[in-house]
Amino acid sequence: MKRGSISILQTLPGFEGQRAAAERLFTKRGVSITSSRHEVLRHLRDWVFRNEQLHARYQTGDASIEMVGELVGRLASHAALPHRRSAPALFQEALLSGCAEEVERLTAFGEAAHLPGFHAAAVQTLQELRHHRIAPADLPTEERRAADLACLVDQLDRELERHRLSTLSHRIERLADAEPSLPQGLRHILWIGEDEWPPIFLTLLDWLVRAGCKVTVLAETHPFDERFFVAASSLTEAFPEAKVIANDSSALPIHALFSPTEGSGQGDAGVRIVAAADEFVEVEHAVRHARERLRQGVAPWDLVLFAPSLDEYGPLLHSACVRLSVPVELDYRAPLLTNPFARFCGGALSAAVNGSLHAVAGLCDSPFTAVPAESRAEVKRTVQSLASAQDPWEALQSGAIEGLPEWLSEYATWRSSASSGMRTMTDWLSAFRDLLARTPWLDESASSALHRRNEAALDAMLRSLEAEAMALAGRTMSLREFARRARARWQATDYAIRIRDAQGVRVTQSAWDIGPANEVIALAMTEGRVPKKRTEDPLLPDALRKKVRSSSLPDSYTVAERSRREFYRLVASARSVTLYYPVTFGEGDEIQSVFISDLQRALGSVRVHAVGFEKRFPLPSAEDDPFDQVACAAWNDVEPPTEEARRMREALAEEVRRCDDTTIVSPSVQEEVSRIPQPLRLSHIRAVELCSFQFLSLAHLRLRSEGEHAIWRAAVRTIRNTDLLSDAESLRERLHAQFRSELDAQRAFTSESELRVLELAVPTVLDLFCAVEKAAREKWKLKPIRQNARLSETELRDTIPHRGANIKLDDTIDVVYERDGKHVPLRFGFVPSRPEEMQDFELRASLLAVLQPKGLRAVLFHDVTGGERMALYQRERPNENLFPSSTSENLRAHTAGRDGDRLTLAEFLNETAARVRDAFDKMGRGTIHPEPGQHCERCGFEDLCRRQDIGPRPMEVVE
Repeated sequence: MKRGSISILQTLPGFEGQRAAAERLFTKRGVSITSSRHEVLRHLRDWVFRNEQLHARYQTGDASIEMVGELVGRLASHAALPHRRSAPALFQEALLSGCAEEVERLTAFGEAAHLPGFHAAAVQTLQELRHHRIAPADLPTEERRAADLACLVDQLDRELERHRLSTLSHRIERLADAEPSLPQGLRHILWIGEDEWPPIFLTLLDWLVRAGCKVTVLAETHPFDERFFVAASSLTEAFPEAKVIANDSSALPIHALFSPTEGSGQGDAGVRIVAAADEFVEVEHAVRHARERLRQGVAPWDLVLFAPSLDEYGPLLHSACVRLSVPVELDYRAPLLTNPFARFCGGALSAAVNGSLHAVAGLCDSPFTAVPAESRAEVKRTVQSLASAQDPWEALQSGAIEGLPEWLSEYATWRSSASSGMRTMTDWLSAFRDLLARTPWLDESASSALHRRNEAALDAMLRSLEAEAMALAGRTMSLREFARRARARWQATDYAIRIRDAQGVRVTQSAWDIGPANEVIALAMTEGRVPKKRTEDPLLPDALRKKVRSSSLPDSYTVAERSRREFYRLVASARSVTLYYPVTFGEGDEIQSVFISDLQRALGSVRVHAVGFEKRFPLPSAEDDPFDQVACAAWNDVEPPTEEARRMREALAEEVRRCDDTTIVSPSVQEEVSRIPQPLRLSHIRAVELCSFQFLSLAHLRLRSEGEHAIWRAAVRTIRNTDLLSDAESLRERLHAQFRSELDAQRAFTSESELRVLELAVPTVLDLFCAVEKAAREKWKLKPIRQNARLSETELRDTIPHRGANIKLDDTIDVVYERDGKHVPLRFGFVPSRPEEMQDFELRASLLAVLQPKGLRAVLFHDVTGGERMALYQRERPNENLFPSSTSENLRAHTAGRDGDRLTLAEFLNETAARVRDAFDKMGRGTIHPEPGQHCERCGFEDLCRRQDIGPRPMEVVE
């Protein structure tokens, strides 16, 4: 077979060199243009489609544009090699996680193998080894880290083989062992868009040349430093016979950047540098600049917005572009569970697992259920009313309940089937797809941007479950375990948010994606982002890389050099470049990129323009939207330029004034917030006396407070789920056994670092509780008789008389003790440590005390955060000491009936009853304004409360 040839075509960075090379070869028969970068081929394909002659050749198949993977697949099919599906990085991570027990047993990675990101880092390192054709035998296995890495390579290769999967590197290796032969119609290959040439790609090039193909490789070059771009030197070393075609383009002043000769450039070369006060001012100014250029007639495809990290800058740019009406083409990633549809699906699975009709009723509040907004409250009440049925889920499944949507019956039917047995993860994935098909949760006929985002989230959900199924092949599990594993996967998964406005400005984070644009606006030019911080590979550090036999593995310093080439590619890709950097980001100060200093030194005349906070909004313009005019006018303290904007400003000012009024004008809102909530809890009565806004949040809005640290939550959950009624001697063993069970159930939902904290801290909290519990039983003569009991299950009254009616209370007592034949309730919660905190404590304790029948009136509170237990009780005789205090055993007592300045029993009961009546009256008035006080220190709603803005005045609520 006649040997082919290879040519190295040198060109300056940018799309123009790629276009010229493609135009030169695209007219030949049997040419294929390939690259490992899809963004490079996308721009080239768009250019071909705009050229009628070249487009015609593309359609007839005389020329093609394809990714390297597609080209290798075509060559492998011609060589009759077995076809195998490629495993993306997500699947490879899942395969490694599936053999985590083997990895932990055979290697020293241990607990690190369970840390978030470990498998992603391992897949990246193994991919680099494959690209450099390094086999496990090439690793210095006398080093423990290298031996462990070799074990990872073997584990992944076995899993790929077991699932009949492959990777691009494996496919090229198999192709290299086959007899070189080209498919009919393939004669020329133009390979473009590579920054480096790893050995695996050089192997493919050599095979193509041996097969008789004429290969042309596009290599970037620096006009003043031939060693700057390493790709060309790698090619000439591998193919000394290659024909080198020198660059014939004229160098521009910007190309003097990173030149060995200082100050080689002349003029500013179309470069502008802007220092913004913070990231918000930076994005605001950049997007306004883009909008101004569009208004001046610049075509959208001639303008590109660049940010080195769209995960960080994507949401900021998206928000600014929507607000300023700048159309964009933007892709960025966000955590999957930030998507409302993904959260809704997680809630639906949880409701099916827990069997809670209250959770199902909560689903009906979602717009995904296709329940009209005006009917949702009635549907919720109907679903909740089924809880009293003999078999609520069977009643829901029957579909005979009037007023309920049909999907609820389908949902109940699916739950009944799903709860009936064990299935593999693959079967559960099919069942989950079946659930989505049965229900109208995702309307396939919709075509809005929000619907497309939800579809992207669903795609990410299904892909992550496919990866989990691959990791757990053949293992069966229950619905509960499936829901737990699904949520754990979704918590660790991102999804793509794609914005495609008509005639939109492209936003990218890759300099290769700039394409034919003539103007670039680049953001975030700060140290740590451009260039990125130098970091060593945690699995294969630099010291170990030097010991790898016969390899050219780059170390962290070599990898850092890529940032210099990326920056050079960025500023050399367009005629006009504006570089932005924030002086501060978040809470910290930023440092401008060192490359900006290099740019100023190379060009000489480039200056930095400062944009401070005072310039966040420019002076208003009549061309702006009325909303934007109002904002700019308010910021600069000037009049809006148009009459429409002035009317809008007056309407906004009137709305603000109305929001400061002291009345609730909406009858429906008035009726809602003045109603005594059902169910009424003791915490509601306490909250309404302390603060109307806290009561509104708890009772009517049903919000959850921020809550305690995970340690205290885990300790309380363990205590509540442990049998406290048995003997005290074995209580510690029962608590620790329950905690281990709770911890195992949380492993899929909790990070390893948090699990480690819980493992260390919670047992100590439980031991302290156990000691205090034993001391209280002995000193206070208490015997536990019931735990987690409703009020109706104790001797305490569960109704309070008010204005001729009995108000029903529905609450839980954590532990009910017996003393002298009477019930003594205990609640977990705050125990005061300062005298000024006693009033709040007395209110909570008094509410429970007045619910007790005649005789002993005592209540207990236990604070797990400090391990203290306090008793509040009523003395009937002056010297009676029913609950002696013991500082060493964390037992404290407080009496409500001492002589002197304390109340007698009758006075105590009368005053508490009066306070409860006042609380009910306050509920009926419907006040909702914040009432600052000592309780604010422990309030969980400070992020919502407007006490700083409003003070003691109520807010208006409008419907």
